Amino acid sequence: MTLVFTHNGKSSLGFALPAIVNSVQDTAIRRWAKEIAKWGHPLYLTVLPSVDRNYVASSAVANGGVPPDSARAWAHIRRIFDHAHADNVAWTWQPAAPSDGTRYRPSTDQIDVVAVTWVQYPGTQWVIPNEELDRIQLAYPHKPLLVTLAAAGDPNQVGAWIGAAVSAAKSYQAIGLVYQTDGPDPYAARQELAAWRAGAYLTAQILGEQGVKTLSSGASSPENCGAVS
Repeated sequence: MTLVFTHNGKSSLGFALPAIVNSVQDTAIRRWAKEIAKWGHPLYLTVLPSVDRNYVASSAVANGGVPPDSARAWAHIRRIFDHAHADNVAWTWQPAAPSDGTRYRPSTDQIDVVAVTWVQYPGTQWVIPNEELDRIQLAYPHKPLLVTLAAAGDPNQVGAWIGAAVSAAKSYQAIGLVYQTDGPDPYAARQELAAWRAGAYLTAQILGEQGVKTLSSGASSPENCGAVS
């Protein structure tokens, strides 16, 4: 689960990191914490996703935020969850660039899992999975990894890259792999969605060929998850 501070995708001063640190969002955070604690099941929880980028409302580089605010806001949110006894949460740190995000991250003892997100577009430089995971593990030693991937483009390129990504995730004993069926834009045109879904179907096929169990499937689902450890 990912919690974000925004209203219909729009930012405001009330959603900025200084506001979170200064308790502006405490009522909402407390409600989430109590409901998650009451639910009681294990949950991977991400807050402040992509905090190292300027396009999010709760940014450490825009909207009044600076890098040290990220760790302060994270700690503030965690304290509220701790007071609500929401101990069923695995705190999942998900910056846009995990290997370069040390300026923004909380103390490592406040991170349970590091989320790695790879969304590959045609005409761009694609991640080399094993090299990127090398850098991430150096930055976050001994932290479990949760890898999310999506790719669209030439089927041969997509297939080769997905195969490399799955193999890298398995070699690093990632606790899970999530693949997106609809790409990063929920408002994309039908033709664009078809390109992302083709990549998702190819991912499912490669997972099956490599003997990775698919936990859920179906084009209607927003995302699918395969266990890779």
